[in-house]
Amino acid sequence: EAGPLFCFDATISGAGKGKLLRVLATIGGLQAVPMRSWKSDEERAKELAAALACGTRLMAFDEVSKTLQSECVRTITTSDTYASRILGKSQEQQWSTHGVTLAVLGNNLQPGADMPRRMVLIRQTPQTADPTARTGWRYPRIEQEVLGRQAELLARCLCVVSEYIRAGRPGAAELPNVGSYAGWAE
Repeated sequence: EAGPLFCFDATISGAGKGKLLRVLATIGGLQAVPMRSWKSDEERAKELAAALACGTRLMAFDEVSKTLQSECVRTITTSDTYASRILGKSQEQQWSTHGVTLAVLGNNLQPGADMPRRMVLIRQTPQTADPTARTGWRYPRIEQEVLGRQAELLARCLCVVSEYIRAGRPGAAELPNVGSYAGWAE
């Protein structure tokens, strides 16, 4: 089934949204995360259709403006298939949205319309005026560290999920019914 939009938001530029996305994607088996710009919804729809036609599984949009609003993103995050006109032709093509992940990166985002119910918010709040000047990292080259330990880190993530299921999925019964994402809560 369709998945939600993953929204990497921060209070300030340089917080590490892109780095976090690249680390998570690497753990998940991707070695590159092509970033797209957040253009008009018409252009975004064309980019999404082209990416789906190529079999792209992760689509990331960077530098999203403060108001997070998009008809095509709302559609792709709640539908099993996405349909679009083939560029230069009077024909339509349909693609499955199963296994497709959409991510947006921005600062102080304001979800518009009904976007909040379609997204998972990942908020970063660095406690400094200039997050790019931070030092003392345990892994200064975290992306290379993760790449070298991808299988181990993925196994650890799967262990966490497995233990949660083995424990009877505590807290799952209290989750609200969120329409299109009911399967995510089961």
